[in-house]
Amino acid sequence: MNATQVIKNELALLSKLYYKSKNQFKSSELLNRINEVRKLGNKFQIANSEYIKLRLQNACINLYIAASSYFKMGHFVKFSLLLFGISSRIYSFLEFNFVYKDEIDDIFGDL
Repeated sequence: MNATQVIKNELALLSKLYYKSKNQFKSSELLNRINEVRKLGNKFQIANSEYIKLRLQNACINLYIAASSYFKMGHFVKFSLLLFGISSRIYSFLEFNFVYKDEIDDIFGDL
């Protein structure tokens, strides 16, 4: 798979999560981080530059950290696990050009 296809698949899943949770989280840091990853992912698809790639990796790290705060409190555990998976898959593909297969899509089907 090429970079744009992997990013496109992950962004489609992230957009579904954003749509389902935008009323629940309103202006929380987690929703802002999701939106940041979505915007940078779309920019990366258009212009595949090193600068946008680094910003997208940083945004994935920030999303992972924001989701971990909800996970530690025990709130929205499935949602946090999905965000862990999406952000780590985008980051690992950008860093290593390799994505591990996991069950994120199966978990999303249970929501």
